[in-house]
Amino acid sequence: MVQQRKMYIYHQPKKTISSIGIVNEDTVTNPMLVKLYVLSKGMENHLLTAAVPINSGTDGSPSYELLNSVDYPSLLVDQFGNPSLNLDNGEILLIKMNTTIESGKKVYITIQEKR
Repeated sequence: MVQQRKMYIYHQPKKTISSIGIVNEDTVTNPMLVKLYVLSKGMENHLLTAAVPINSGTDGSPSYELLNSVDYPSLLVDQFGNPSLNLDNGEILLIKMNTTIESGKKVYITIQEKR
């Protein structure tokens, strides 16, 4: 049985996310499935599902960027081409991983807000 893991990030007041990077230490489970939602007014709105490769962000490789045009084709970008995920007051960013990772390994998630 695959255990579903959740991570909630609350944003108050209104915020714009410019990057969500994932480092995956797992060397066995390929790929790790990650789903991104926005919880708004009690409803989960699915934004994307991404397959994060093993060892992303380790051994000098870059972390996996969730906010990309392949995994999220309708992603908004600013005038410079940078991704922008807008969260309104009271909305919650929800990240779910439906994959069991290798024992003793970790997954790190870094979220960058636009300033």
